[in-house]
Amino acid sequence: MSRIAGLLNRYHPMERTAWLLAAACVVLTVVSAGRPGFTNASRPVRGIEAPVIALQTARGVEELDAILSDAPSPDREVMRVKQFVDFVLIAAYAALFGVLAVSLARVRRAAYGIAVLAGAAALFDILENASIVKIVDTGLQAVQPAMLDRLRVLSAWKTALQGAGILACSVFFCLSTGGRARLAGLVGLAAAVLIAVALFHHPLLRWTGPALAAALCGYAVTLKFPTHESSS
Repeated sequence: MSRIAGLLNRYHPMERTAWLLAAACVVLTVVSAGRPGFTNASRPVRGIEAPVIALQTARGVEELDAILSDAPSPDREVMRVKQFVDFVLIAAYAALFGVLAVSLARVRRAAYGIAVLAGAAALFDILENASIVKIVDTGLQAVQPAMLDRLRVLSAWKTALQGAGILACSVFFCLSTGGRARLAGLVGLAAAVLIAVALFHHPLLRWTGPALAAALCGYAVTLKFPTHESSS
């Protein structure tokens, strides 16, 4: 244990914090996709097999019925659990974006914009989760079209802002002189492109969470390269 502690002490506290937050993002992303699982009563809509994504993009009560059935139902309780896990994930990725922004801003102050994008994405994500929990608690007959419209808008803005945050990070990492940092920037760029395409092709939205986690992990493990570069 002392050898491990000594090894960790060789790295900047900001880097260690980024690693821990990146690991938390990966674990929470996996947990969110795992158990409890939805039952066979939850049916795909418009080719979207992931119930959480299908609900975020639901266009009417008929689709809501296909995804969750009427209240009460086991699938509604599963959806509720997944939203509470997502609340913790929001805190983890928002904090990691913040660490990245502070570290990168030591070289280029414009990097503080990353924190602004991440904060906005987290806010829309929280509002999205709150809307989902409200829908879960509401019977089909009481669900208003405006509730689903609001959820779709919140989901779209959340996804777009997450993609913008990833893209902004990729720009700073690609501008680095470190080879591994540039590679992380290219991974982030690919993730941002996937997120942008998913906004128009909804079945791909199920991959935006893993793409976000992968990009953030790439940034976290190469954080020391842009951190120690000169602004020139």
